[in-house]
Amino acid sequence: MRLGLVSGAHPPKLRSHINHRVYAELHGLDYEYDARRYENLQTPHFHKLMAVLAIIESYDWVMWLDEDAFFTDFSFDVTGLIRSEPAEVFFVACKSPISPQGGWTFLNSGVFFVRNCTSGRKLLSDALSVPNRRSTRNGNRNSTAFSPEASRRTSSMCCIGTICWTT
Repeated sequence: MRLGLVSGAHPPKLRSHINHRVYAELHGLDYEYDARRYENLQTPHFHKLMAVLAIIESYDWVMWLDEDAFFTDFSFDVTGLIRSEPAEVFFVACKSPISPQGGWTFLNSGVFFVRNCTSGRKLLSDALSVPNRRSTRNGNRNSTAFSPEASRRTSSMCCIGTICWTT
């Protein structure tokens, strides 16, 4: 299984790419920092979708890491999180944590995995075309509403709830 790691922002804000690159090199993974400027994004958060789409054809899976996500245990192998996922699973993300104010979003989009398959690429493309609607549901006024047209199953991964989309 080939896993590619990607992170980025335009303009770059943090130096987490050093942490990400060192982790990738230690585990024999490819890493790309995407600082490209993408035109006509609904919000800067959509940059991650474009960055993943830009490299997905070269890998079986792509892992996105937000700029504010850091590896702290360099011995942990992230490929173990997706290695045993059945072929019908094409997206894996953690459930969103609840903020101290009680707000939450459906999923934590700061770190996720997408399989290079028709369904995985379609999810990313469809997410880019979702109208920009602000949601105040669950007390989080800053989350963008997103309801993928896919079934999901929940499981646990490293004692953290996850959401997996399947075909």
